[in-house]
Amino acid sequence: MSVSSGTTVSLPAPAEAAVSSDLPGHFVRMPGTNWALWRTVAVRGAGFPAAIMDGLAAKESTVAGDRYLASRARATRLTDSTMRRAMLDLRGARDFRKRLRHLHAAIVAGNAELAPGNVNIEEAAKACADAEMARQAFLDAFLADENTINKRLAELAHEPRFREAMLWQNLASTRRVCHELRPDARAGRRRSALRHIAMRAQRYCAKNDSIGFFGPVAWAAIEQNAGRLEIEPGPALIAHREVFFEGWSIDALAESLDSEELRPWIAPRVKAGIWVHGGRAYRPHRKEVLLSQDEKVVLSQCDGRRTAREVAQAVLAQPPLSGLGSEREVFEVLEKLVASGLIAWRLEVASQLHPESELASCFARIGDPQLRTSCEAALSELLSARDHVAAAAGNEQAVDAALGALDTTFTRLTDRPSSRRGGQTYAGRTLVYEDCRRDCQIRIGTNLIEDLAPAMGVVLDASRWAAAEVGEVIGRQMRTLLAELREKWQGEQIDCHTFSEYVISDVWPSQKSATLFDASHDRFREMWNRVLGRPSQSSSGRAIYPVDEVRKRAASVFPLREVGWSSARYISPDLMISAASAEALRRGEYSGILGEIHCGNSLTTFVRLQSDPHYLSRVIAADTRGEFVVNRQRPKTHWLARTNNAVVPETHWRYLFGDDPPIHPLCRPLPAGMLLVTDTGSSVKVRARDGSLEFDAIELFGPALLDEATRFMADFRPRLPHMPRLSLGKLIVARERWNFSTAEMAFLKEVDAAQQFLDVRAWGLARGMPRRVFVSSPVEKKPWFLDFDSPVSTAIFSSLMKNVPEGVIVGISEMLPDFSDLWLTDRDGQRFTSELRLVARLVSEF
Repeated sequence: MSVSSGTTVSLPAPAEAAVSSDLPGHFVRMPGTNWALWRTVAVRGAGFPAAIMDGLAAKESTVAGDRYLASRARATRLTDSTMRRAMLDLRGARDFRKRLRHLHAAIVAGNAELAPGNVNIEEAAKACADAEMARQAFLDAFLADENTINKRLAELAHEPRFREAMLWQNLASTRRVCHELRPDARAGRRRSALRHIAMRAQRYCAKNDSIGFFGPVAWAAIEQNAGRLEIEPGPALIAHREVFFEGWSIDALAESLDSEELRPWIAPRVKAGIWVHGGRAYRPHRKEVLLSQDEKVVLSQCDGRRTAREVAQAVLAQPPLSGLGSEREVFEVLEKLVASGLIAWRLEVASQLHPESELASCFARIGDPQLRTSCEAALSELLSARDHVAAAAGNEQAVDAALGALDTTFTRLTDRPSSRRGGQTYAGRTLVYEDCRRDCQIRIGTNLIEDLAPAMGVVLDASRWAAAEVGEVIGRQMRTLLAELREKWQGEQIDCHTFSEYVISDVWPSQKSATLFDASHDRFREMWNRVLGRPSQSSSGRAIYPVDEVRKRAASVFPLREVGWSSARYISPDLMISAASAEALRRGEYSGILGEIHCGNSLTTFVRLQSDPHYLSRVIAADTRGEFVVNRQRPKTHWLARTNNAVVPETHWRYLFGDDPPIHPLCRPLPAGMLLVTDTGSSVKVRARDGSLEFDAIELFGPALLDEATRFMADFRPRLPHMPRLSLGKLIVARERWNFSTAEMAFLKEVDAAQQFLDVRAWGLARGMPRRVFVSSPVEKKPWFLDFDSPVSTAIFSSLMKNVPEGVIVGISEMLPDFSDLWLTDRDGQRFTSELRLVARLVSEF
């Protein structure tokens, strides 16, 4: 169910007149480079203003703490100096050590009476007394700030929009957290609840997630006559919102309704990986099955659309082709085909954005009115509960009630829990989720692209080289592994799925990272070092390199190479813009900041948020015309609508295997049983058994290879304890970063909250870290925000660091842009973090 309001974003048509006549209309050239960009740009942004995080900072205790740290440092310095002098003066005295201890204790206590008139001792004692006063002032300020921040967090948890966001993520957790905020709750539980709220706040306010109204996606267009970056906020934050079922919830309903009574009305289908040809059924990873005449006839009617009863009718209508004489006999053949693993005959739906629609179509085929009514009633009840959730959007109390009712309805209908995979990230834990489109018009001027193109071109060339290198490495490994298989199988034909699984188990062993590409990754880092050369400006934390010189070196170090597989011809960089104001942007006073550089086209995961859902499909079809593009079937257990590619032109192919029905949208099928692999002498090819098609085997591993190539740019510098910010002209290519093990974090042993806040701040300041940073560690899948001025933020940091395994490196990167340099605003002028998701492709490939 969807709700729309606000402005409508228009997208450039693929046939739109191009600035450069040699480019398709949906592209704009990046001047002076080998690249062009899609005119369509996704804008990912936070759903809550960044200023909320400032409300969690302890301003008074930060100032008081800094004063105390400065006073303590001065007192320590003067005390140490005084004690060194006293050691010289008292050396040889009878009770030398005792007198030194007494003197030190007196100085630390702020008492100079042991040596009246000694200027040094009096100055040191006064410094210690001042430090103690500063410490007390800090403790008073800290207590006041802590109470204020805790009150703000509790208020935030009950602020309607914020509580609604938490409810969408986890109903049970939100109810528990709000319950633990009551005045009579145990202190430990209340503290845990407040930290939970703070963690949610950093996600909703400081990170560019694309989920719900707390991470709405906007769409921008690159235009020739626009200013560098123009935004026209709509009257509301959200223009369109829609609630989707997670696929597993509809699967569970289908499984609970499946019964023997339904079987005549269920459409049997040949399993996705099976290929039937010439009286044989070829199965992935197994020997083919010789079919009887009856099996051939029945299988030919199992198209996944005809019900079993319709299959029987079609078979019985052609008696010369089989010896079957009744529906019961046809059903017996179907049972045999199920037992042999050739067909699926059960109530099921494919993975897709709207699985409930397909399930409704299944029910519509039921010929028994009573059965049909019963099944449709169950689905209707679940749909009604979903629609109540969608209608409640914007009213946190109504959302709470509607989500609770949906959970209750689902559990009653299916006898299953209403959530799964607790604690996992991107796990599709809940029954439904909401996606939203931001209410704003955004135009990106070609002059901004012209400003940043020279530097971005270098990065894109490097990313292309990384993808090509990964393709070349896997190509050699595939030939080696195929030779191993041939030796094991003594010259027999190698079926495609046997080969595919063998490669996966070798290159990506279970629960382990691939090591095949490590040598190339090291080489990539060394190549970047040669490309950069010497900076034109540098300091301890900054290094700026001249773009023109870097470009010249990059042209020879990163020569353009063929990537080897279709999806790698796209590169999707994330670009952030840092500017103090719209006026500063117009004057060209801004910086570009590169985020992740994704190999592949990552805009396809946002198609459900476009006003024209078929636009991206048309554009990709135009880009890949003439290419053999293969998408790999993903098991249902791994399929999530919000993170999977929902843009597959019907001209593309999908490699099919396993028991699940083909993912939607449908395209041309490549059943694994149809395919064999062969070594041509230079590469491994996949060929159809009947010789009807051939393609490079590398296409089978596209998504995994994209991930490997993406890691090259994510980690293109040697990992040192301190890595300065790296800029190519106006473009910041890498943020300043610090790498530590928890053994270097002495503050983890501190139990006093005030002292720990001081120690964490001192630790960060001593290493030159800015106030706001992001932390990457194995404890959390995604980086999280840390504000050194916020006691709750530093407490969370300390707590999470205690869970990091010994010896594991934690990365801390500066936050860019800072809160004062965010360009994305709403109608009230509130600022939001954001990033532009671009799509690039080589000009020479058009």
